[in-house]
Amino acid sequence: MFFMRKLSLEHVGLIVVTGILLYLFTFHLGYTALTSYDEAWYSQIARNLIISKNPLTLTFNNQIFIDHPPFGYILMALTMAGLGVSEFTARLTSVISGVGCLILLYLLGKKLGGRAVGIGASAVLFSSLWFVIRTRSGNLDVPFLFFEIATVYVLLLKGKRALWLGAFSFAALILTKTLVGFGLLPVIIFIVYTRRKEFKAIEILQALALYFALVLPWYVANQLRDHNFLTHHFIEIGTRGSSNSFALSAILSKTQYLAIGVGKWFKIFLLSLGLAIAGVLKKSTRTKSVTLLVWLLGFVPFLLSSETAVWHLLPLYPPVALCTSFFIFTVLRSIFPKKKFLTYLVVAGFVVLSVFQFHQFSNLVYMPEPVFSVEKDISLKAGKYDTIHLMDTFYPAAVFYSRKPIDALHWDGRAYQKMLALLGSTDDVFIINQQYKSDLERDQIPFVVLESNQSYFLIRRP
Repeated sequence: MFFMRKLSLEHVGLIVVTGILLYLFTFHLGYTALTSYDEAWYSQIARNLIISKNPLTLTFNNQIFIDHPPFGYILMALTMAGLGVSEFTARLTSVISGVGCLILLYLLGKKLGGRAVGIGASAVLFSSLWFVIRTRSGNLDVPFLFFEIATVYVLLLKGKRALWLGAFSFAALILTKTLVGFGLLPVIIFIVYTRRKEFKAIEILQALALYFALVLPWYVANQLRDHNFLTHHFIEIGTRGSSNSFALSAILSKTQYLAIGVGKWFKIFLLSLGLAIAGVLKKSTRTKSVTLLVWLLGFVPFLLSSETAVWHLLPLYPPVALCTSFFIFTVLRSIFPKKKFLTYLVVAGFVVLSVFQFHQFSNLVYMPEPVFSVEKDISLKAGKYDTIHLMDTFYPAAVFYSRKPIDALHWDGRAYQKMLALLGSTDDVFIINQQYKSDLERDQIPFVVLESNQSYFLIRRP
């Protein structure tokens, strides 16, 4: 009876925490316009998916989109279809995924080392700056993190359902962001290997069949449509092609990116790695310790890549958070096995530091009032015209807010000369900035300003 009472209290606590997290992550969520590139880009792809209802063919600006698989866009499309297309709904999938990440990380930490480990790990992730930024952004990163954590969690469940759920979750991971997802393979293989006596060979084969049945259709359909698809998807986009290089010399700068992303937790994480040897040597925690370290090592190649940006390191955050919490509490319990109050004290320390750090960067993620966007404004005004040429860089935002096909003329090496030719022979409209307006006036090119704001002008010939 007491166990059931404790379980019930935990459920109530999780419900309350979920409500608080949803409030924190949705507060003023729609106060800023969708940004170019990824937010407006991905949101438009999701909106097109609502119209086409064909997840095998993603499109943007009347062109096939094959940079990423469809599942993340399907999730975005569901929130937009249900609640309408807006900045809020474009970001809502990431918010729900972010809350799910924190709850799942708690449950995973609890499974590995008890409630204290779960609370500590969730506290680290909750107060990591770039996790919060991406949770409030219309991107694929946080949905990816959710399936990353979910895959490891379900593989540790009892029975053969671990294999089935693991196959489904890993398929969802790969169908959200392909090549990045393979960083989870080492820990998947390690977990299945350590549990090999629990699973029959036929059960593992069935799980693999389920995985390929879910993943292959999108890849096969797009390869049949375009024989260069796999090269573009895996080499040009996945590895960044010839522009990318991997070297040990990159570790220092990329590790600084990790430190920026997790803040004050970074030094504590380094301390926990020093304590990891205790977890590996202790028989009762050896397998769990190695599992976390293998998970961490699977994504270490990001630290070697010249193309890695600060948000590319997000897949490292869950194992970093778990390692930080797990190894600290493992050593604490080994040294003071009967001092439960010390465990409570350290848990309180995790929570206090988490709240303090979150408060420190909250002004970076919360706008006090709606922010006016000149790009959104001019794109909305352009929406009433048919043929639009863009002479600036906010291409995805222009497509999303105008709801019209856009010719991104700015990227052409002879953009100005082509604009002059079109201005003299068509009634097409152009979105230009102040510099282009000054150039046209300098060259005495006649044009009419149809719409304008502080930074941009919508023009055509007289």
